[in-house]
Amino acid sequence: MTSLQQLISFTGLALNLGLIAMAVFKRRIPICYSFFAYLVVTFCFSLIVSWMYPLIGRFYYYKELILDLVKMLVLLELNRKIFQYYPRVRRANQIVLLGSTVVFALYNWLAPPPNVSRWFFLAADLHSKIVQTLCLVYLYMSYSILFYRLHILPAYKSLILGFITSQFPLALGFALVATYGDDIRPHVGYSNAAFFLLALVIWGRVYWPSDSGSHPINSVDPRGVGPAPAGQEKRSKGPFGLGAAPQPHERKDLSLSSDRDRDKPIDGGGGCQ
Repeated sequence: MTSLQQLISFTGLALNLGLIAMAVFKRRIPICYSFFAYLVVTFCFSLIVSWMYPLIGRFYYYKELILDLVKMLVLLELNRKIFQYYPRVRRANQIVLLGSTVVFALYNWLAPPPNVSRWFFLAADLHSKIVQTLCLVYLYMSYSILFYRLHILPAYKSLILGFITSQFPLALGFALVATYGDDIRPHVGYSNAAFFLLALVIWGRVYWPSDSGSHPINSVDPRGVGPAPAGQEKRSKGPFGLGAAPQPHERKDLSLSSDRDRDKPIDGGGGCQ
């Protein structure tokens, strides 16, 4: 490994270990158990890769497949936790998740690997298609949150943003390696590492409690995922029967205002001019 690769590897390991330590000592692992498992697996694999870098071989192929499996588990857990009080949105995301497997199968069949000279190019092509499919599901999840204006914990926003930041360049990089071969592989490696470091920084917001996210994890809005506001009142239904955002501070006591205004002249007390 070059000095730059060693610096990137050490920085990634330090940030990864820092996230794991924050999750443990701040007791915020329940935010997303599978994401914590993803951080632990990533840290272990990074240690192994940095230790036996020249002898990676096919271990890299199995490593990426295991990480893809953990990412799928993260998607399933996020879908359950974020949309648990929005059943229709949850079902729609589950349908997209199942449909993405069909899309992946068709994509893999209709677009075979462009370069089959080495096993790594086959692995890069397969991994690129898996990550592209995962990105499609993450994008639809983000679209659902934005379209319905769901109130979710800031930790989940940072978690999704970090995955989108790291996985899109990863999918593009592996697709380029599968197409153009070893000539572009070092540049893709640096790019993927840089975006993953950026994602680790973003994920720091997952375990670093802010003012709005310092509430207990289980203290949730009866119709959302955010902390339940004081004096929660029943909300009217929004699109597709979903609850609108709680805004108890904007409610007005219409009965009292009508009693006060009952004896006032219609023109506001100024009389006819």
